[in-house]
Amino acid sequence: RAQEGEMAGGEAGESRPATDEQKARLGALLPAPADVGATADGERVFYTGDLFDYIDGAAPAYFDFGFQCLAHQGYKAGGIELKADVYDMGTLLHAFAIYAAERSETKMPAVDAGAEGFAGEALLYFYQDRYYVKLETFGKDAAAANALLRKTAGEITKRIGANRKTPPELALLPAAAMVARSQGFNPKAPLAMESLAPALRARYRLDDQETTLWVSLAGSAAEAKARAAKLRGRVEAGSAKDRADLGEGAF
Repeated sequence: RAQEGEMAGGEAGESRPATDEQKARLGALLPAPADVGATADGERVFYTGDLFDYIDGAAPAYFDFGFQCLAHQGYKAGGIELKADVYDMGTLLHAFAIYAAERSETKMPAVDAGAEGFAGEALLYFYQDRYYVKLETFGKDAAAANALLRKTAGEITKRIGANRKTPPELALLPAAAMVARSQGFNPKAPLAMESLAPALRARYRLDDQETTLWVSLAGSAAEAKARAAKLRGRVEAGSAKDRADLGEGAF
């Protein structure tokens, strides 16, 4: 899935320009400066395979998660500068995945934007539909920066549309005892095994015990069984015990 997203937007490092469709669709999600009480700070810029030119070392993770195109716009309001980045990740699941990877169980408070978001003193990140949105401010007036962040987030949320749902795949992760905001999606090699990819994950806590649940998303029952067999083959010899009470092939 991640590879399909890369090909759609241009492979990492490839300087393929954004298409007219991408520019029109993503450009429409960025508010006009007047809509947020600001002026434009520079031209609107689009990135595809040349994302490295903008975020350098962080780019590989975005390509792993299916990145297709980025629309960037700067704004100025009084002494506050704001940069707005809208990443097209191709699917809702991939938008959630990169958001969850960067959220990393942050202690920053949740914010009402998109499907889920969090905000700090100078930033506000959220995902919605196939998009991951990052807003960051620069300036000394914290109250003004916060107001501009929330106004811009509200405008972008409205432009993306009514879909503020979380990925349906997350319903596979039981809610009981789950550590808040610990869900994630790994498209590459969960548990260092490419054969288990892609997979969902979440952490759980019961009393003082904690564990991580991985759910490998196989294409069929037969493939799921084969994945389980490969995983068992990695377990130390003699330490895996059959648990038929938990299901066929359980150990």
